[in-house]
Amino acid sequence: MQVLNTKKLIENIERKGIYIDAKDKRKFKRYNYYQVINAYKNIFVDKIEDIDDIRSNIVNGRDIDRYKKSFNLPDGISSENMFIKICQYICKKYGRQPESNEIESYVKEIKKIDYYHHIYSNRVRYSDFIRMYKFEHELRMVLLKYVLIIEESLKNIFVSSLNDSKVSDVFLIDIGNYVSDSKKINDTIDSIKLVLEKQKNKHSKPMERKKYQKIYIPYWIIINELTLKETLKVINNLSDSYYNKIYLACLECFTNMKLGINIDDKDKKTYISKMRNILEIIANFRNLLAHNQPLYLFNVKDSKTSFKSINYEYPKVKDQKSMNSDTMSIFAKFFGSDRYNSRTQNVKIDLSWIIYAIYKIIITMDSNSTIYTEIINIFNKYSIIDIKDEKIIDDFDSLEKLLESIDEFLKYEYNTEQIIKDIEKTSRFKKSIKHEGIIIENLKKDIKKYRKKVCIKKVSPKYNIFQFSNKYFEYTGIDKNYFNKLK
Repeated sequence: MQVLNTKKLIENIERKGIYIDAKDKRKFKRYNYYQVINAYKNIFVDKIEDIDDIRSNIVNGRDIDRYKKSFNLPDGISSENMFIKICQYICKKYGRQPESNEIESYVKEIKKIDYYHHIYSNRVRYSDFIRMYKFEHELRMVLLKYVLIIEESLKNIFVSSLNDSKVSDVFLIDIGNYVSDSKKINDTIDSIKLVLEKQKNKHSKPMERKKYQKIYIPYWIIINELTLKETLKVINNLSDSYYNKIYLACLECFTNMKLGINIDDKDKKTYISKMRNILEIIANFRNLLAHNQPLYLFNVKDSKTSFKSINYEYPKVKDQKSMNSDTMSIFAKFFGSDRYNSRTQNVKIDLSWIIYAIYKIIITMDSNSTIYTEIINIFNKYSIIDIKDEKIIDDFDSLEKLLESIDEFLKYEYNTEQIIKDIEKTSRFKKSIKHEGIIIENLKKDIKKYRKKVCIKKVSPKYNIFQFSNKYFEYTGIDKNYFNKLK
């Protein structure tokens, strides 16, 4: 493909109709083109055209000025020359060489690369791309932190289950501990190869220590070296007794399920399968997080037949289709019924789904987790969706004293009986009433003094509400109602 310098890339942005001011141009070297424009273009594009659409429009005299700007063409160019110049521009950009200089040869070559021309909204700015980039970076960090907690917990469950089974320290390289039927033997061999490869890791101090001691590397060290996806791969190829024991322990740890004697083996098998599916999807998501891929596109496949419709490509895991049809009922069994999982229709496994799954597992493990607040604060910070007005208190010391004064006032008891007795004696009642009045006035003064100092201010967000929140919802399933359902 053609390599462009900074100046050419900025010109490319302007030709696409994306507004970029002097301030954003100064930021360009930091954020660049490919990590922001290419990554988030789907949110800001109004429609797409293939090469046939472009030819038809030019022949019919449509959008001529737009094409001149987009492909840097001169004024006064004829329709036929315009189209061939566009074809040459595209082929040069993608480093393609047609068989001849005929128009149809160029068109054939362009169709081979499955070329699409993106037409952006006339409201979009380069700063919108930067906003999405920064927003997803912060969201990615929070989600990765919690996925790593799930990953670590799974590894601990794996190790504990093997410990309790009193297995050998070289358990993971013994083929007798894996499924051995002819259909799955290759998967078993792959798992053992994976374990043996991990033992070659020269950057692992625990492994290097065992090698120095000329000791077999035990399973608890090897498991710690596996990624989430690799951990699941090994577990999934173990013989049924170990496989079931580990996933039942996962159900106990990650869900509210109580797998007592009242649950039959068939239901247990179903729950194990669903738990496995959820963890496998989280493992796929963990790879996306670790490799800096756009989050909003999780499981989204570009549509070629109709731009307006968004198709979802589900991870290739066992029983995925049946899982999708009853996911919500399984979630209700795992975590209890809520406003999100009470829906009965098929639910897309998109970003909203995976955040929900991670959130529920984390909250089940630790009810004091701040995951919800952390996620919603990032959406608020970048105003991606209109959630709520954020307010702050500017003087917490005065607020604390105000609350203390109110508490003192609430504790105060106006001694009516004693005052009545004093009145009857006629000698002390004026003094008693005056004394009580002074106490009340002093309490009121304290409350008024600190109340004046405590001011609740509405925080003015750095960003206006994201103009493309509807498109974001199309891809992710996340809008302001989502967070109400999440809890």
